[in-house]
Amino acid sequence: MNIQDKRFVIIGAGASGMSSAYFLYKSGASKICVFERELLGSGSTGRCAGIVSTQLWNEIDIKLARRSIEIFEEISRKVPYFKVYKKGFISIAGKEKSKKYINRIMDILKGEKINYKIYQGQEAEKAFSFLKNSEDKLILETPDDIYCDSGMFLYTIYSYLRKEKIDLKLLREVEGFRTSNREIKGLWVKGIYYPADIFIICAGVWSKKILEKIGIKIPLLPYRTQIAVLRKKDLTDIPVIYDLDTELYIRKEFPDKAIIGNGTETKESSLIFKENPDEEFIYGVIPEITNIVNDFEDAEYMGGWAGLCAATPDRQPLIGKISEFENLYIIAGFNGFGFMRIPAIAENFVSYLTENRTEIDISSYSIERFKGKEIEKFEIKQGFSFID
Repeated sequence: MNIQDKRFVIIGAGASGMSSAYFLYKSGASKICVFERELLGSGSTGRCAGIVSTQLWNEIDIKLARRSIEIFEEISRKVPYFKVYKKGFISIAGKEKSKKYINRIMDILKGEKINYKIYQGQEAEKAFSFLKNSEDKLILETPDDIYCDSGMFLYTIYSYLRKEKIDLKLLREVEGFRTSNREIKGLWVKGIYYPADIFIICAGVWSKKILEKIGIKIPLLPYRTQIAVLRKKDLTDIPVIYDLDTELYIRKEFPDKAIIGNGTETKESSLIFKENPDEEFIYGVIPEITNIVNDFEDAEYMGGWAGLCAATPDRQPLIGKISEFENLYIIAGFNGFGFMRIPAIAENFVSYLTENRTEIDISSYSIERFKGKEIEKFEIKQGFSFID
């Protein structure tokens, strides 16, 4: 595809939309317009923890996470105010079920040549003295994993694209589309018509509602997750911790603060949702954390938030062409751990779109795998979790 003369419309200014715009521009496109119904990163991206880990359960996702780490680090080297923190990631397993998962994922990491190490017994106690009862746990460490501020990542990409005169329209909700002969011709926003050649839906949980405007149904359900912020004096410089038994994660935020995540509701949520954490989650976090990390008994709850994630039936994203229209594409449905894969997915999606090739094969995530299947409801499962 000769993209220099093509007009691209991207709907959604979260990580998917902004990363797609970034790689389209880097590939030679200049006629790019991004529409966002609210503000930059006002959806899932702005509420995520910014964790990027290779401790995933299949080869494709591991490759994507590793490449995303490289992309985040490349951008950080060019933009001093965008910081990447390479503190590593550890998964802790106490129960036999969790230990089996670590052994399974370890084999995949080895096959992908990911830098990792296993600890148990006295070695675990010595290496991770900040953990409670670490000598009884099986611990998997990937020291090259990172975290960053997701909002700052978006701002960095936004600033770059604005400098390059890319059209970014915030507070602009798509009202409708004009279609003809299996093609999208344009869309209306605030009564203004915008024609284009290629349309990419990157609107997260709102993607389903947008596509319903043109009679397309996709297997995607919103669900709610929660994060708590705890203050702890003299907080140890810890890696990102994921406890497989409780499915809680812990990440240092400031010298005296940590964010604790999970609080996942495995039921469909309304798009209008409670944005503050539930009392049950708040009061349960500190007791659970004190069973994982030492000296958290005096931690103080400082606040928190809730956000929506997009679930799919098989917990894999919806990427690629939507066959009902010749020029309509989607990148959505990341089941709560999209940020750690999205830069690499966007890079490969753009390569597929413009050159019909990819460095990492993401064809298994094609939305066409659900073609001909009417899936209105399905079981929502924990996103970043192990599979039985």
